[in-house]
Amino acid sequence: MDYSDTERIVDESLEFPATHTAVIEQIGAIEITSPSGNSVTIQETLDPVEEESYLTADALYTSIIGNLDETFIGRKYYDDRGGLQSELRSETNLPSPSDDCSRSSGPPVVVLDTISVGDQAIALIP
Repeated sequence: MDYSDTERIVDESLEFPATHTAVIEQIGAIEITSPSGNSVTIQETLDPVEEESYLTADALYTSIIGNLDETFIGRKYYDDRGGLQSELRSETNLPSPSDDCSRSSGPPVVVLDTISVGDQAIALIP
């Protein structure tokens, strides 16, 4: 099954509270497929978890999702707030992550994040 179907399967397949054993027996063999095509069973995902039971479907879903590896992330390091950071860089002459800072005239600046205050973008610098 696709990663995006996990929550629906958890909701529809079990009654809660559910024991860890019941979860493995009922849905443990279901494979979750990552965007890259790799797959892992729900049992493999929950093997490291030391929960004896799950009170809600949300608790089980969180345990499953929280134990998936990085192949389920999608585009690693993708930031959908790029427009704001691009605007901030152009307004403050901050280097972009792809800039070669060795050629700049001053020390490199690391921007941890940006926040919006009204129509202004503010850089969070350590």
